[in-house]
Amino acid sequence: MYKHFYLLITFSFFITNAFSQPISIADSATQVVGSASPCSPQYDYTYGQTVYLESEIQGSGLITALTYYYMGHSLSNSDSLLIFMRQTSQKGVGYGTFFLTDSMKVVFSGKLRNYIIPGPVTITLDTPFYYGGSGNLVIAVNEKSPGSDFTTTADTPYFKGFVRRLNNQNRNDCWYDLNQIDPYVAETKPPFTYISASGSGLIANVTFHGLTSLSCQSPKRVRFSNINHNNAKVVWAAPWVGTAPGSYELYFSTDQTDPTAATTISFTNITDTFKVITGLQPTTNYKVWLRSSCGTSLKSVWTLVDSFTTICAPIPVPTPAEPFTTWLPNCWTMAEGTLTTNSKLNYNSSTIFGDQPWLWRKWINQSSSSNYAPITYFVGSAVDSTNAWLISPPYNLGNTGNTSLEFDLALTKTNSSQQGFLDTDDKFIVVISTDNGTTWSSANIIRQWVYPTFIASAGQHIVIPLSSYSGLVRFGFYARSIIYTTPTTNLFIDNVQLTGVLPVTLLSFAGKKDGPINLLQWRTATEQNNRGFELQKSANGIEFSSIGFVATKANGGNSTGQLSYQYTDKKPLSAGGYYRLKQVDFDGKFSYSKIVFIKGEGVTQLSIASLYPNPTHQLLNAVLEAPIAQRVQLVIADLAGKVVMQQTMELQKGANNTAVNVASLAKGVYVVKVVCANGCEAAVSKFVKE
Repeated sequence: MYKHFYLLITFSFFITNAFSQPISIADSATQVVGSASPCSPQYDYTYGQTVYLESEIQGSGLITALTYYYMGHSLSNSDSLLIFMRQTSQKGVGYGTFFLTDSMKVVFSGKLRNYIIPGPVTITLDTPFYYGGSGNLVIAVNEKSPGSDFTTTADTPYFKGFVRRLNNQNRNDCWYDLNQIDPYVAETKPPFTYISASGSGLIANVTFHGLTSLSCQSPKRVRFSNINHNNAKVVWAAPWVGTAPGSYELYFSTDQTDPTAATTISFTNITDTFKVITGLQPTTNYKVWLRSSCGTSLKSVWTLVDSFTTICAPIPVPTPAEPFTTWLPNCWTMAEGTLTTNSKLNYNSSTIFGDQPWLWRKWINQSSSSNYAPITYFVGSAVDSTNAWLISPPYNLGNTGNTSLEFDLALTKTNSSQQGFLDTDDKFIVVISTDNGTTWSSANIIRQWVYPTFIASAGQHIVIPLSSYSGLVRFGFYARSIIYTTPTTNLFIDNVQLTGVLPVTLLSFAGKKDGPINLLQWRTATEQNNRGFELQKSANGIEFSSIGFVATKANGGNSTGQLSYQYTDKKPLSAGGYYRLKQVDFDGKFSYSKIVFIKGEGVTQLSIASLYPNPTHQLLNAVLEAPIAQRVQLVIADLAGKVVMQQTMELQKGANNTAVNVASLAKGVYVVKVVCANGCEAAVSKFVKE
């Protein structure tokens, strides 16, 4: 019989008598609902044990009742409990660790009464348990009911819990198939089977009735921010009950050992509820303890140890290329989450069909190659598993900003070296973070590839100038696919590096309308190994096609003085066009300029403004201009006039981008024309199918 049965705690304070008060072990800032609280039993006669720390309880007295918070709709097969309690010096439990011995005290045996769920369920103990305020407390709960409360709805009973990580020690453990008659008598080890431990630190919320809180309480909600390679900020909240602290003390160490009376405290007399720790080592885990000082000698217990890890030290540029010979390389990370203006990333990602969002594969799936590269699958899903991030280490660009990001990029069919193509829902985007990875925003996209952009299967070298950036930065390589399909493509990146000197220092790049033409002008301050400039145009600022080339004026491609260039576009787009420069070296490397937009005069007739790439292997992109919204026929014919392909499309007023799959056509030269409903035709254009 299966049953979902999860243990959880209320977070509330209420007075039971003049000398005691309930103590709730939960933090509203960290409460969650989870399936491992304190464990995830799905069978009859389940058993779970949870350790609560002295630093969490911070009180003493006779525990007369426990309150858990149940969720769900029914406890008909989950309401017969046997509860044990015991003080312990142990901080956690795990596989092979058993508290169920003759020395463990039975405090309750019977059925729950007078409960309404969802809601708090209070269990009055048959035998109150005295807790002296020193040491930790283990609670073991044996659910003794046969049968199952599992349903196919979301109302299966479970208990509310909260997250508290404790140095990778499990705080709870879970078993099933206990001896339903008497599982704890005369047994060295209970006759049950281990299920799991909550290594994530998810434990059950609980309220202890009858305890008296310590007068000097520890700080609450310890958390970390602004973690860098050599400093971090520790933030906390004042205690909610007891004497208001006059100050706080903080101890941090790379050692796990709790501070003692002989320990030299790192910081004392802290009057704020935060502290910036400086002088730390990169990529190092630090443990932090806090306590309140409520008077000359009155101190609270230390908070349970919490920790943070400093990031890698920034890498100065220029950098060597990262060949991804190990996975993940040092200081690289993976994450998941949708790219937005303020992206919320999950760094504990392990999805996309149970695997990591980015994988380690041989470059373009060549089995004989020793060259490895990261890869992601474009796979659609209803969840964020297809929003995959690969995040670089921090880099120090210095003050000049005279650098470029370079990497190799390829797109193949799945598990093949054949050419792959982006689908309509596919995106590959490079994002820069100017606050060392704290923020990832769509406002900081520095290059993107979307359908129907072509990415070569054999690989292409990408150069992205970073002339407007300086200081500490990180790069996010973001791949997204939102339509659920079988994986069809593999996207690779490799040899990521930052180059310290641009081959061309571009002083300006601007464009203007000059009568019927568009005039583009640019100036360089220095040139090194420069072959020249390819002019590219786009109707939407995303897909660009080549319209011309201007050779360098520098002798041998090298110059230390200012040089001026210009180019005339004699066929500007009526709706306005986007332009950029592709600077090309003699060795084949290239980089792009910023994008400029020149406003058009408005579309007056149906026309084919651009066809690209030309020649093409599979996808032909057509930029069509329409004076009004209308339905048209796009017709492709061979040189003999035979129509080989045609399709109907709806055009909006202005520039329209459309992609046509011409993979089925034989190699040769073809003519494209567009015909409107009233018989008007656009001037024909030609393209080459390779």
